[in-house]
Amino acid sequence: MIPKELGKQYLVVFCKGCGAGFRVREKPIAEEQDSLPSAAETHRCPGCGHTAVYEAREMKVARYQKEGLGRHKKMQ
Repeated sequence: MIPKELGKQYLVVFCKGCGAGFRVREKPIAEEQDSLPSAAETHRCPGCGHTAVYEAREMKVARYQKEGLGRHKKMQ
């Protein structure tokens, strides 16, 4: 996997298994670009290996600022 670049924006999702955030695309996205996909996509968590289908509304644009910001509180 390509290393993240500080200050760049990435398309991310939060794993439905462990809650960890991970990149959907390896390359950063342009700020003016409409980056969200129009259809659901299947992704595998690099941490726990859980595979799930993610709707476009579940994908987020996040700016990489520093290590350790990849956890998401699971909704009950």
